[in-house]
Amino acid sequence: MGHVADITSGAWNPTSSTEFITASNDSTIRIWDATVRTAHKSVIVVRSKERGARTKVTACAFSADGKTIGGACEDGTVHIWDARGNLARPSRSCETAHEKGVGAVSGMAFSRDGLHLVTRGGDDTVKR
Repeated sequence: MGHVADITSGAWNPTSSTEFITASNDSTIRIWDATVRTAHKSVIVVRSKERGARTKVTACAFSADGKTIGGACEDGTVHIWDARGNLARPSRSCETAHEKGVGAVSGMAFSRDGLHLVTRGGDDTVKR
């Protein structure tokens, strides 16, 4: 099984030649093993900042050490998960990273040292 809506972003794990993630309009980030073609390894279900709602995930990224996953959403929120831990809740979130309703966050990347994250929003900004 896989995504049930359009895939919006993808990234390889920089420390594993077989692991990658994909983000989708179905409000999920899925972790995949390229050697297993039939199913994903894990699913991160992304919740909207609006109670009970979901939001499209428009960008995703791995940190340079592969231990952190970032996801950016259509509602302007940016989430970070510890890839080695429980993926049910993000370890950090910024609900006001970008302005809601003016376009999706279209890109994100971690710095080499993993201490910074940069995002490109539909609000014509790049933020760190």
